[in-house]
Amino acid sequence: MITLFACPKPFKDKKISIIQRNAIRSWTLLSPKPDIILFGDDFGVDKICQEFGLKHIAYVVKNEFGTPLVSDIFRKAQDVAEYNILCYVNADIILMSDFIQAVSFVSKLKRPEFFIKFRRVFLIAGQRYDLDIDDAINFDDADWEIKLKSAVKEKGKIHPPYGSDYFVFPRGMFRDIPDCDRETGVG
Repeated sequence: MITLFACPKPFKDKKISIIQRNAIRSWTLLSPKPDIILFGDDFGVDKICQEFGLKHIAYVVKNEFGTPLVSDIFRKAQDVAEYNILCYVNADIILMSDFIQAVSFVSKLKRPEFFIKFRRVFLIAGQRYDLDIDDAINFDDADWEIKLKSAVKEKGKIHPPYGSDYFVFPRGMFRDIPDCDRETGVG
């Protein structure tokens, strides 16, 4: 079982709203169903949490430019997470059923003897494919994943490695992140 957490952009712009709704809806369909926490008081975040039955933490410490601090988001997520495996994911990333399978596989890997004292230490970082999706995905279609994977294969482009869009880790691993914001990386 996993807790996903994210800090979406405001749901004002139509395209950003569609992209984020598609992503967040895909998370709700994962099996087993994850614990999902959305952070921030930006426009529409509270409404999407109500609509999908997600946890919402409105207050996030921000820097002088109003940018949420990643350090605060990670601390709060670990404090309220339902599960001991957590995943910070950008709110525009669609996750499919193979995501949960991969997390389960990695989290159960046997570690070499000298890692035993560090029980369950691992980090999964993900690189995305870029694909323009202008409309809401029909998640009621039983073949939505197959169709999306086909579209990615046909039109998607792998994003350069520096564009990591999710980080999966055990609770407690990232408690001491320095205070820096998610856009500039500085405090």
